[in-house]
Amino acid sequence: MPGLRRVLTMPTVWLLGLVLFACQCGSYGLTLWIPQIVRGISGASDLAVGFITAIPYVAAAIAMLAVGASSDRTGERFWHVALPSFIGAAGFAASAFLLTPVPGMIALTIAAMGDLSTRGPFWALPPRFLAGSALAAGIALINTMGSLGGFVGPYAVGLVREATGGFAGGMLFLSGLLVMAGVVT
Repeated sequence: MPGLRRVLTMPTVWLLGLVLFACQCGSYGLTLWIPQIVRGISGASDLAVGFITAIPYVAAAIAMLAVGASSDRTGERFWHVALPSFIGAAGFAASAFLLTPVPGMIALTIAAMGDLSTRGPFWALPPRFLAGSALAAGIALINTMGSLGGFVGPYAVGLVREATGGFAGGMLFLSGLLVMAGVVT
């Protein structure tokens, strides 16, 4: 119990939880809604939408490997979380305004690449501040906050879409969260 009590009073753990919350809002907000966004900007068939929506995730997988390798090679973690967060934020913001198929997909791909590239370097951060049972408790708290983001992101995008009739506001909301993640990091 001393590890948990210590973790609950550490601002760094709460800030890391906030960063993961924001990043998970972005990735789950995109994952849940991207088929409808693609359908809206392309008018493609269900099969085509399925193939098109894979593009951001293929690019994100490559970006995740590149960012993780760079972070491991240099030993630097903070900028390897912050910069991809800002890049993801730019992609989400651009996707709010680029409503034609190719530019829209490029923006969504940049959003996915930036947001998802944060995960590897991010999970190297908690051991810098915690050890032993405090590390276990800290990871649990951070992951719990991230899981909450997995609910809030898609739900908020859906609420904004319902209120406005489009995805622009939701994408700007996700962009704002990723800017916050970059600044907090």
